[in-house]
Amino acid sequence: MTGTESSFIQASGIRKSYFQGAIETTVLSDVNLSMSSGESIALLGVSGTGKSTLLSILGGIETADSGTLHINGALLDMKSQDLADHRRHNVGFVFQFYNLIPSLTVFENVLAGLDAAGPLPKGARDKVLNSLDLVGLSNYERSFPSQLSGGQQQRVAIARAIVKNSPLILADEPTGNLDPNTGEQVLEVLLDQCRKAGSALIIVTHNPEISRHTDRSLTLIDGCVHPCVPA
Repeated sequence: MTGTESSFIQASGIRKSYFQGAIETTVLSDVNLSMSSGESIALLGVSGTGKSTLLSILGGIETADSGTLHINGALLDMKSQDLADHRRHNVGFVFQFYNLIPSLTVFENVLAGLDAAGPLPKGARDKVLNSLDLVGLSNYERSFPSQLSGGQQQRVAIARAIVKNSPLILADEPTGNLDPNTGEQVLEVLLDQCRKAGSALIIVTHNPEISRHTDRSLTLIDGCVHPCVPA
């Protein structure tokens, strides 16, 4: 069995640059990454090193300039429909600023995670309520985001990410907008739910403390991924 076949994610030679006029800025120069199903990784690096860009490529939001990317055994083509299908069926996103829709209730925000996955499955309501229960918000289904604390809003975002049983969860600074105690609680909820579901989890962060909770930690330096050296 090859590495591509045995790994949930296999990225090789991923490169990404941006242009401002004639000036090219290379963000990712040669990213190679292998990850197993159910594994959790903290992806560290200072601001501007390309962490969020790499997450966007893995999640099918952006395309790489070159390189190959296999996810769940399939080559991820860079055509728009393939990327949309990948986002819809394989990926759950958790963002630093929650990205909840203010005019929707907690229930409706989580339901949107299923709606993005295609036609609503039978038992959608039960799936949403179960996800809210898993993150400790079973009594908040009729609340609006403005009525919740930051930690509660992030739990709603986690429920939205896990409601469709995505095999890959991508979290971009999920605790960066929370106080340390609340951030610790939210992180444990996220890690616990991914472990139970067997989802691969990548957490982009500048906080090295998060790496104490994940299976593995990597750092982005000069556009390449390197293993973190234990302190």
